[in-house]
Amino acid sequence: MTFGQILFPIDFSERSVAAASHVDAIAMHFGSKVTLLNVVDLYRAYAAPGEFGVAYGYETDLESLKERLRVELDNFGKEHLPNACRGSYIEDGEPASTIVRFAEERGFDLIMMPTHGYGPFRRLLLGSVAAKVLHDAECPVWTSAHMETTPKTHVPYRNLMCAVDLGPRSLSLIQWSSRLAESMNARLRIVHAIPLLQPYSEYLADSRFEEDLRQDARRRIADLLREAGSHAPLCVAMGEPRDVVAEEARRHAMDLVVIGRGCLKEKLGRLRTQSYGIIREAPCPVISM
Repeated sequence: MTFGQILFPIDFSERSVAAASHVDAIAMHFGSKVTLLNVVDLYRAYAAPGEFGVAYGYETDLESLKERLRVELDNFGKEHLPNACRGSYIEDGEPASTIVRFAEERGFDLIMMPTHGYGPFRRLLLGSVAAKVLHDAECPVWTSAHMETTPKTHVPYRNLMCAVDLGPRSLSLIQWSSRLAESMNARLRIVHAIPLLQPYSEYLADSRFEEDLRQDARRRIADLLREAGSHAPLCVAMGEPRDVVAEEARRHAMDLVVIGRGCLKEKLGRLRTQSYGIIREAPCPVISM
């Protein structure tokens, strides 16, 4: 497995600077070419200058603004990604849809971007741009909700966790995670959370019923692991997926969590609510695919 082309959308914020070291580590490991992208949101540029990460100032000439940002973008690449950056682009439009379109048209293998949490439901969702990109992008998306608390330098990832929900794409997710772990010379661990569903709460008080649920999940995942040819250790726990994954990631000092995003035909769309929660609560970056 390799990520030949990485798209790194930035807004010049501290989170973008912190994410750059992750981008550099992955690019150096895979020999990837990194493309920087800054999207000028015209509404925010003129209606609320300086409020959303990029200090647009009060320039009213779009081309002058884009030229200034192009210089800043080039300087960002030279300072933070001197060996990996192969190009930089300034686009204008709605940020999320522009990022997704840019990635699809140019065939990127991975999008890497932190989330800001600027959305109106910050405690429930992610930043609106990151959430839309995660929902719509066809390629894997790397993101982290805690860039301000992570160190500025990073060794290659050595501990990976794959969160499996036993949905129809669980096998492909395990296979993809296994290939990623092998390519990074990393240890892989599988985790599955059994949600505490309200209609069954009275039964869950029965330890025998809980153990039956655990054993059934273990058997099903063991079958998937055999089919995938993986010997990764497995943890099955009761609780909300976001809490179980976050706890296991902390306990085993995970460097990266891999999750799936469902499909567009599902009732809750491509990225399900639990996936948002996992990304928000995970103590390390998350790749969703």
